[in-house]
Amino acid sequence: MATVKPEETADPESVQPAYQQWLERNVYFDDKTRKIDFILVYKASSDTDSDSQMLRKSFETNLKEIGVELELQDKELSPSKDMYFLKLHATDNVLHRFAEFMAIRVPIDKQTCETVSLTDRIFSVLKIDKVVGLFEPRISEKFEVVDYYTSPYSKSKHDKFLSEAYLPPTEEQVLSGSDTSRGLFSDAQRSMIVYYILSIITFSEQGSKKKHVGLERLISRGGYSCAYPIHDGPVTLNTDQKQPDCYRQFLYKEWASPFAFYKFQPLDQIREYFGDKIAIYFAFLGLYTRWLFYASIVGLLAFIYGLLTIFVTALNPDKVDICNADPVDYFMCPLCEHRCDFWFLNSSCLSSWFYKLFDNEATILFSVFTAFWAILFLEAWKRNVARLKYEWDLSALDEEEHTRPEYENKLRNRYDNCNVNWYKKIIQKVNPITEEGEFFQPSGELILKVMGSFVALITLVVLALGLVIGVIAYKVIVKTLLTIEIGRLARNSDVPISPSIGSFIVTVSAALINLVFIGLMQVVYKFLATWLTNWELHRTESEHEDSFTLKMFLFQCINYYSSIFYVAFIKGKVLVEYPGRDSGTLILLEECETYGCFLDLCIQLVIIFLGKQLFNNIMELGLP
Repeated sequence: MATVKPEETADPESVQPAYQQWLERNVYFDDKTRKIDFILVYKASSDTDSDSQMLRKSFETNLKEIGVELELQDKELSPSKDMYFLKLHATDNVLHRFAEFMAIRVPIDKQTCETVSLTDRIFSVLKIDKVVGLFEPRISEKFEVVDYYTSPYSKSKHDKFLSEAYLPPTEEQVLSGSDTSRGLFSDAQRSMIVYYILSIITFSEQGSKKKHVGLERLISRGGYSCAYPIHDGPVTLNTDQKQPDCYRQFLYKEWASPFAFYKFQPLDQIREYFGDKIAIYFAFLGLYTRWLFYASIVGLLAFIYGLLTIFVTALNPDKVDICNADPVDYFMCPLCEHRCDFWFLNSSCLSSWFYKLFDNEATILFSVFTAFWAILFLEAWKRNVARLKYEWDLSALDEEEHTRPEYENKLRNRYDNCNVNWYKKIIQKVNPITEEGEFFQPSGELILKVMGSFVALITLVVLALGLVIGVIAYKVIVKTLLTIEIGRLARNSDVPISPSIGSFIVTVSAALINLVFIGLMQVVYKFLATWLTNWELHRTESEHEDSFTLKMFLFQCINYYSSIFYVAFIKGKVLVEYPGRDSGTLILLEECETYGCFLDLCIQLVIIFLGKQLFNNIMELGLP
């Protein structure tokens, strides 16, 4: 489609509403030509702080030297009237230079072959493709993603790439409803390049030779309040707007809206708008949710079987013996020798129902199914990743990474401030290929730091185990008091009262207390793990993330599963009391009920994992 020439441009007052709305999305500088690639925000109160001003001035000066263009929006135009918005725009020269350095893959030609998946073929043969189509997002031609063959960008081969792949739309395209924001780099790629630039920009305090690196460090020092890439338009449609005219509106309507919960994810459009890593993340969530649906069907059948054991005597013959037992004939011995009373067998009728609900023959089959399900899911995800890497041309993700800016800057500051020549020779070595000096952290220093982190991890693990022991002590003391009180009430009541009532109350309350401890320890250790990982100073981003992930994984295994492991494998098997073998103390030891510890385990699992999920959802939806 031909571009509208400047002299042919319509008068602004005669521009149709669609184009006017598109211009008013505020995704460009005031000249409506240069696109906003990133936003930096700081409060008006920090504008009077001389330290913050100097940090920002140093940072912005270095940004300009690289070639990034800046435009400050006055605080009076902000919704709260007390925030400054600094708009960033990366020029073509900056994009080309850093795209080549980062090996950004850009289009070289359109893919002409069309592939049909095996599931689509099966649905077509079974004549159910129209039914399945009800669950597909409705993607108009405007948001159809074109598949390209891609290659890492090279400035010397600029003419070989499809520079029209992501060209900005013309007025004529917008009015006809066919604009899709085209150019050599997608919006996600532009934002990724600018974010990388922000992560390597250095700044320093007035009168100090020490340089700090990266936007995150500047935010932590109060230079800016926050930073973010900008959306391509508003999330809601106008009253006179029938169809989405930007990716944000489309993704909300067909994907993020609660009314689109039943639809498949438009992964190609998610990748186009948010980038590769976020698209892969949601691809995993989609596959995981789908496989959980299959597992939930089997789990539901097992639960239904458990319900049937309550009402169908043939499936639970013990119910008749327990619930219909004559109190005179079934007068049970005390649970302990000195502090416990006799009790009636039929008082445990309700408890036996609950135990049989979760601990039955179907539970065993479901456990075997879950083991095979986990293995098959892992293989399915590996296959799905391989398919996405092929379709999205992501083989370059496995290539060698660049050095982290924080790594190089800290070693450079150490080199500049060090007066020991032999140590300076260790941390800086000449690259035989580039013949330039490169900084390296001594391997022995890294090993010592990792050992220090391991000691900190062990300390936190011991603390987590100590909290679990504290919860066990709480259960033992409270259960003793409740058992004595329930025994006193049972002697003065004609209604059978089961001792397991006290155990249920103690189990639920202890699980809630344990959940609070788990949440507190999680917050503390996440902060500590972040600090330790930064202190270790890994060279690449993958090494940095792997170290952080390993710390969090090891601690979470203890933090989340130690109490569950105790109930499943230790409780009721160590220091067990029975008449003739009494501890001789006033405290009842931790023991399982008549039907075992399975109900306690279920209560522990439900409270911990549902509570954790509820907390995460509140944090995700409540925090910006």
